[in-house]
Amino acid sequence: MTTLVEIKQLIKSIYVRYELWITPLWKFLLSFLSLSLINSHVGYLSAIKPTPIVLMCALLCSFMPTGFMVFISSFFILGHFYAVSIETLGVTLVLFLLMFLLYFRFGPGDTVVLMLMPMLFLFKIPYLMPLALGLVASPVSVAAMSCGTVIYYLLSYVQTNATTMGASSVAVGEDTEIVVQLRSFLTGFMMNRGMWVTVAAFAAVLIVVYLIRRLPVDHAWKAAILVGAVLNLILLMVGDFMYDTRFSFVGVVAGTLISALLCFILEFFFFQLDYSRTERVQFEDDEYFYYVKAVPKVTLAEPERRVKKINRAHNAAKPVHHTSSAQSGRRMPEPEDEEDEMLRERVPSRTASRPMGAADRTRSVAGRTAAGRAPVRTAGATVRQPGSATRSVSGAAARPAAHRPAPAASTRSIPRTQAASTDEMPDRVLRVNKDINK
Repeated sequence: MTTLVEIKQLIKSIYVRYELWITPLWKFLLSFLSLSLINSHVGYLSAIKPTPIVLMCALLCSFMPTGFMVFISSFFILGHFYAVSIETLGVTLVLFLLMFLLYFRFGPGDTVVLMLMPMLFLFKIPYLMPLALGLVASPVSVAAMSCGTVIYYLLSYVQTNATTMGASSVAVGEDTEIVVQLRSFLTGFMMNRGMWVTVAAFAAVLIVVYLIRRLPVDHAWKAAILVGAVLNLILLMVGDFMYDTRFSFVGVVAGTLISALLCFILEFFFFQLDYSRTERVQFEDDEYFYYVKAVPKVTLAEPERRVKKINRAHNAAKPVHHTSSAQSGRRMPEPEDEEDEMLRERVPSRTASRPMGAADRTRSVAGRTAAGRAPVRTAGATVRQPGSATRSVSGAAARPAAHRPAPAASTRSIPRTQAASTDEMPDRVLRVNKDINK
């Protein structure tokens, strides 16, 4: 269950984040599907049947208001009916005007309902619409649902009788032929009992589902779905028994069950409540007493994310400055014995930050071979490097680094007066500093 709630919240967050792109996409898909189904069932006008024209119209609908989809679909239907006969076009045009007046008066925001209703009939699950509208809409949506039902039965009637209607329109020269054609069309379409039974049953189911899901009881939506599905079966079967509408019993039962399952999925996304945490609150003002029942929704708290930044590159790039003890104001520790003092005199001073030359590298290798001691080099001394021949070191290279003058780019040495003025240092430290300054 937790996984399903996480998936639901993820889908909602994705839709909210990319709503600017998702809305034109579903408009395009709905328009393309609607126009394609119209061309496949009543495609009598070949000029508007090519796929590029359908794609262009669907792309135009994706950036226009939703009412524009109804206009384009009506234009396609009227164009195909014009190819059948003039009488069919005239009757359909008058019928569309009456339906659209009813639709724009009561349900101008139910454009999607008007577009989806004929599609659901073609997919054999029209019973989904009254159940879903009863859950998420109001009884005003009965107008759009009824108009969509009438449009589907109109398309079915023309598809079935197109050959007869086109043949009789050849002899349109006399007025009696036009009257006969109109009378035949109106009688065959308007006296379709199955259409009116379906419209009445769907309207009753929508209203009942709406009233039940508004009740202040636990699991009201689930109860509304079950009652609506049972009521839909009863009304359609009774209508078929009374008016011989020839409904398929297996088709009605299977379609109702599938529609009920889809409505439970809809309830999971729109009305999932945690009835175990129901609270009842009572308060009053100067005129009324209020009894409130609060039921929280099922949600998951988002985990807190802690981000720890480790900027190693910045710390590694920070330069390290070496200063002498006299410049930094710290006192140099006393050497523990004479050996440490001699080692301090022989190790090159860290204040001279000059690049290591060839002689310095030679002394460094020789010092590591002598177990960490740095021997004093004299003129003519020989140094043996690992893996190389023995060579002599003489002159300035043989002198210790502490007795050679520092290069111009190195840190300046401590003045003798400054070193001598530090009375707080021990005698040994002062003597070492004097030797280094020389």
